[in-house]
Amino acid sequence: MIVLVALCRREYAVRPPIPDNPRDSPVCRPANIPNKFLIEEEDFCQRGQPLQVVSFVHSSISRVKKRMETRKTWANASAYGLGTHNGVVFMVGRAKNPHEEMIVQNESLLYHDIVQGDYGDHYQLLSYKALAAMNWITRHCSHVPWTLHADDDLIIDSFLLQEFIQTLNSESKKQIICRRMVGRVLRKGKWKVTREEYSAKMYPKYCQGTMWLLATEQLPKLLEASKEVSYLWVDDAFITGLLVQKAHIGLKDIGSKFTRIFKRSDIGKKIAWWHLPNVNSTAIWRQIVHYHKQRYKPNPSQPNSIQPNLT
Repeated sequence: MIVLVALCRREYAVRPPIPDNPRDSPVCRPANIPNKFLIEEEDFCQRGQPLQVVSFVHSSISRVKKRMETRKTWANASAYGLGTHNGVVFMVGRAKNPHEEMIVQNESLLYHDIVQGDYGDHYQLLSYKALAAMNWITRHCSHVPWTLHADDDLIIDSFLLQEFIQTLNSESKKQIICRRMVGRVLRKGKWKVTREEYSAKMYPKYCQGTMWLLATEQLPKLLEASKEVSYLWVDDAFITGLLVQKAHIGLKDIGSKFTRIFKRSDIGKKIAWWHLPNVNSTAIWRQIVHYHKQRYKPNPSQPNSIQPNLT
């Protein structure tokens, strides 16, 4: 083990290229932060009203339907005049073929919410996708107070999320906010990690990767930490565990606000529903919007604000 650690340290001076295939990922050394974007949308966070949250959604190019569902639901929350200002971009990697390239170009022209990084688009390269996203936000959206990461199969109550953010204190800005996980390193199966890749038996506490929230001002710390921490392809453990630990960022557990089962009675209590099987996300979203429209009414003295409807 001592020999392995020493070898890792010597290799830190040699930075690998951004891989197109998982088997070319660095082992026992830090990764390069993806710095090149094929589609960048530099002015995304400057459009319209000032954003409170910028959200980056991990998506693969082929998941067109999931992106459309997101656009029609929680990514469109700002359109309802309920005081929510959340900008959502979809992070994708290199196109694998001309068909995927056509998909990316068409969606980019229509919606201007695609950020395409110069890295392979594979689930074992999601750590690169997250590093690219944090780099893009630091470069173009550093003025936005909060950063949200989400998978593309979530339903998020953007209105309740906004209310939750307003309750956070200064200490919360030093924490990553999520559903906390404690996990043993798996040596077999889909999430297999070799001892060469990561020798410990347990990961540090980390976030369930479906969604996490972090003050944008903390992102540069994670990017700096990635220059010193050996790359790990399991992105949840790498980004929200190893890098968060290295950057001395705390973790705030809000697991009670996440659920995998949709019940109408949970609207107004749960922030996110994840991996819901065979659901009509648009119908669920309509229920969420209806609930919040009933709770809030315009403040006549401040046309652009909202206030609770307590009558």
